Amino acid sequence: MRSGRGAVATFAALTIITGLAACGGGGNTRPSPAQDRAAVRGALMTVSTIKVNGDRALAQVSSGAKNQKASNDVVELVRERGAWRVASLGGPQPPAPKKPGDES
Repeated sequence: MRSGRGAVATFAALTIITGLAACGGGGNTRPSPAQDRAAVRGALMTVSTIKVNGDRALAQVSSGAKNQKASNDVVELVRERGAWRVASLGGPQPPAPKKPGDES
């Protein structure tokens, strides 16, 4: 069942986000796109891709636990008072389609 893992991941993300906010994340200056991606990555565990659009972000995450099949999920984050927080868990996502010309 995913609820146990989700609760642990959410707790860990909230702990990290709280730490980021305590480090002065409430300023009025806009971080660079690279800083946004780093902050989003810090709010999650294993992250493969991040797309930031203003105060919203989507992160493709991979997670696993002992004796369980790995899971690939999309997590939506929002920026509030300068810190990123998890807004919703998108659930398992299929792999992206291959681009024309990609070889296996």
